[in-house]
Amino acid sequence: MRILVNYDKAEKERISALGYILRQMNIEAMVTSSNLSISELMGKAKTVGVDAIVCANDQTLRSLVPGDKPTLDAWRGSRLNFDLPVIIANKLAHIHTVPYGSWLWEQDLNKLRHIHKKPMPFRYTKLLTTDMFSAAFARMEKAEFLAYDIEAKTLKEKDLEGGETYITCASWTAIYPNGSLETFMLPLVNYDGDY
Repeated sequence: MRILVNYDKAEKERISALGYILRQMNIEAMVTSSNLSISELMGKAKTVGVDAIVCANDQTLRSLVPGDKPTLDAWRGSRLNFDLPVIIANKLAHIHTVPYGSWLWEQDLNKLRHIHKKPMPFRYTKLLTTDMFSAAFARMEKAEFLAYDIEAKTLKEKDLEGGETYITCASWTAIYPNGSLETFMLPLVNYDGDY
């Protein structure tokens, strides 16, 4: 596997730590510290002939995803499907400054093993009324196991030191014996929103 790693030039002294992880995983990497647009990133990746891209550069991330101030922390672990797939990773500093930083980088790099598999479209059933619950429970009873997740949002307010956090939705994904997945989502706010 050959990849392009786009990192922040302020982290140049940390690239050797990533090099160690890449060698352990038998991944060959080309690197760039340029802040790139989508077309520049794809062009550079195609020029050096890589299979995928790992983005650990905040400035490049801003040209890849929507939002006013996207961060690597918020997007870490995401796969973006462009001409070449892009995995978003944390800053290189996390390898040494976060207790599990090296492990997180390995998890993100492990996604490269299946990078050419076509991603499954994510679909879910929104549980908008209580009469939908019994049908969802009946479906989930047939699952081998369930995965549960919540999404939360923190409002930063002047009066509150840490902000006010509330749960926006809860979801349950059923994993059935045949390997198929089915997700049920209970919105707690913004019922018409996309989660």
